[in-house]
Amino acid sequence: MQTILYSIIWLSNEYLATLLTFAMVPIFLGITFISWLSDRVEASRVGGKYYLGMMVSIVIPLLVAAFFVWVYDGVINIF
Repeated sequence: MQTILYSIIWLSNEYLATLLTFAMVPIFLGITFISWLSDRVEASRVGGKYYLGMMVSIVIPLLVAAFFVWVYDGVINIF
């Protein structure tokens, strides 16, 4: 689902897709790190599926961005 959504955004508006990729990946990475850190401090019942979902949310935008950068031969038309 995320792959389709990010692909549609990349096909329709490269500038918005670039902004979303550079914004969402660090946000999800930070949330994952803080969750992991708080889980180490005080044990919670957050399952492994949560961390798997968060890692997928980090990896999918990067893979889609890498694919479209490859398709566009490294030329991103942001204007």
